[in-house]
Amino acid sequence: LLCDGASSKLSLLKLLCGYVNNDNDIQQPWFKSPFDGKNTYLLICPSHQLKNMIAALYSSRSAGTKDFTLGGTRFGWSSIESVYRSNLYRAQNGIRRRVPRLKYAYVVHDSWTRLNVLPAKIMQQPYMIVAIKEMAEKDEFTKKPT
Repeated sequence: LLCDGASSKLSLLKLLCGYVNNDNDIQQPWFKSPFDGKNTYLLICPSHQLKNMIAALYSSRSAGTKDFTLGGTRFGWSSIESVYRSNLYRAQNGIRRRVPRLKYAYVVHDSWTRLNVLPAKIMQQPYMIVAIKEMAEKDEFTKKPT
């Protein structure tokens, strides 16, 4: 069973997999079919999963509803904005961009950009991950772009 990951569908998947009473441990991504007793496997479409992850990250912007911390390091949409500013600074000074193909429209979302898979792919490419990691390690999110 393949779905797009909308919240109502995710709730159904959790119920079908035994997620009950806020138990965070889903034992398996399948359930027994009531028709033939065989396992029915549940999957979220990969392109929609990418968009869901970026949408959650976008919700961490200054006016957003989420906040993320990993290993004591806070990160969120401001990290994406910092990488974009760094890209601009580097391009204006004749230095190669850290994240190729990162565009203004991907950082300042409109309703059409949210529907597009390409921005989500760019946000999760190795260039972006490395740039965010390096900037976090150097605590560059509050400094002048390099």
